[in-house]
This record gives sequence, C-alpha cells and structure tokens, in this order.
Amino acid sequence: MFSILDEKDGYWQIRQDDPSSKLCTFNTPWGRFLTLPFGIKSASEVFQQKNCETFGDIPGVYSVAEQEHDEILQNVMERAKTAQVKFNREKIQFKVDTVKYMGHVITAAGQTADETKIKAIVHMPTPEDNQVPGAVHRQ
Repeated sequence: MFSILDEKDGYWQIRQDDPSSKLCTFNTPWGRFLTLPFGIKSASEVFQQKNCETFGDIPGVYSVAEQEHDEILQNVMERAKTAQVKFNREKIQFKVDTVKYMGHVITAAGQTADETKIKAIVHMPTPEDNQVPGAVHRQ
C-alpha cells in the first residue's frame, strides 16, 4: 500500500532569511518577495535540504499492513504541519496499490519500467539527417 504526497508550490513554502531575500528577490508595489524564487541556481538544493530536514528521504509512505501505513502517514502529516508544509490535493494519492514514480511503476511485487516511457522511446521518429540535437551541444 502506497501514499504519495506532492508539495504545493514547494519553493514558495520556503521563506528566505533577510540577507538572502535582499539578494535573491525582487520588489513589488506591495513589498519584497520573501520566499524562495524558482530562478536561482541553488533553489533545488535548498528545497531538497528542507525536505530532508522535515521528512528524511521519504517521497511517500509504503507499508504492507494498513494500520502501520496509517501510523506512518499520521507521523508524516504531523511533521508537515509542524514545518507548515502544504500539499497539492489534486496530486495526492492515498492508499493505492500501484504508483508511477520517476519513470518506474512500483507495486508490492516490485518495480518495472513505465510502459508509457518505453513506448515514447520506441516510437521516437528516426532522425532524417546527421545533425545532433542542440541540447547535446550545451555546456
């Protein structure tokens, strides 16, 4: 049994300290934007660090027994409340048997590759010239 939690506007839930907010933000007619902006290079690292401090390395909850699952989920929700983390209701999956996560399909029996990802590669059009896509040339 799995439950997957997705943070709502994750970066915007992380408040910057005063010195950082003066360097990493922009002013509006209503004041300074005080939460972590999407455009700075270290934003993903800061976001990941805050998540690890709050939840450890749990992207969701997994257990075999329903009672154990409920206890773990309750603990995660209490941590989220303490850290003032909000979740995206549209993306939360509670007590499901199968989840898709980072290109894999995960069940109680194990994990397999996501068929939609495999089909996308198999059905990729054959190149018509010998040009390498632009993204490969970036450094």
